[in-house]
Amino acid sequence: MRHYARRVLWSLLAAAWLLPQAASAFSVAYDQKVTTQGQVIVSTVRLKDDQFRMETTIGGMEAVIIKNRSGLYQYLPSQGMVMSMNALMPGMAAAVERPDDYLGYLKERNATRLRTETLNGEPCDVYRYDDPVKRGTTTVWVAQRLRFPLRVEMDNTEGRMTVEISNVMLGAGIEDRIFELPVGVDVVSMGQLMQGMSEVLERRP
Repeated sequence: MRHYARRVLWSLLAAAWLLPQAASAFSVAYDQKVTTQGQVIVSTVRLKDDQFRMETTIGGMEAVIIKNRSGLYQYLPSQGMVMSMNALMPGMAAAVERPDDYLGYLKERNATRLRTETLNGEPCDVYRYDDPVKRGTTTVWVAQRLRFPLRVEMDNTEGRMTVEISNVMLGAGIEDRIFELPVGVDVVSMGQLMQGMSEVLERRP
């Protein structure tokens, strides 16, 4: 279960990093559903400028991923633990960036417009581009009215990860305090966490 939860959390980090680098004075709130390796994870996401907060539940355990101006963190309320992360793992870079100018981002990636479809009642332009970093192909459905992605499909040798986005609220009123870490909770690094786990295992008979 721990191995599964860790893998899912990494998948969530990848999904959370879909929209990490907005320009100033930009905010959005939305719900998302990530499907990867046969698992489905439902989350709520709030993003303001270069900060975001994603809340989800995995195997009955609440998990919160926070990116603020101090760094990237994973908070597990039931464990009373915050883990800091220096960066995402290689190959986990954003599939969809710059939500304030997403069409400009697609142009930079030389994305090809394939067709127009209606998704959840929204007319969408469907684009596809190759991702040399992930060695795969990304297909996105961009709502014409919102100029914001409603669906992202990332295909590579490891399979497909699908991100479905709904209840999009552009310009949502989001307070900075939601990106603050909980008071009184120690922050540990991934290295400290792994070292602690190793020490516990070594003490076992």
